[in-house]
Amino acid sequence: MKFPTSFKDKLEVITNILIIVVVLVVGGTYVKSRVGGHDGNLSPGEKINAPQGYNWHDHPQTLVVAVRQGCIYCERSYPLYRRLEGLEHDSRLKAHMLIVMPDDPANAAALLTSQGIVSQSVPNTTLSDIKVSGTPTLLLVDANGRLLQSWVGELDVSKAEALVAQLRR
Repeated sequence: MKFPTSFKDKLEVITNILIIVVVLVVGGTYVKSRVGGHDGNLSPGEKINAPQGYNWHDHPQTLVVAVRQGCIYCERSYPLYRRLEGLEHDSRLKAHMLIVMPDDPANAAALLTSQGIVSQSVPNTTLSDIKVSGTPTLLLVDANGRLLQSWVGELDVSKAEALVAQLRR
């Protein structure tokens, strides 16, 4: 390997290294935005549009659960959602649970029935309209439509337990 000896050669090496670094940073940022970071682009306090036919004012807090048919991470998260649903049914959940799905009503109903989920649901929801970029995503929203907290992706056991503890009455 020949090492640069002239100023021109050194400048060329430095320029090439800078180009590689810039490409990696820009590429990494793009990939992270497409795959999703910890909480996507959601920020607490941000206003979230209510799904079609739902009114935030009907409950002090709503736990929006965004899922879709064919999502393996959603499939693995249904036991947590059934647990949260049970807590709401027993009046031990601080929030009303609302399932939103991009799927058509028939497929959404079939999926929720197969998973034993009976919570209120809004099929045919364009998830981007409620600022959800991937599934599963959970949004805790207040009665004014302001985001209190969000969880993106499949939650590990410790995060799921922390979520349950936070939402339990």
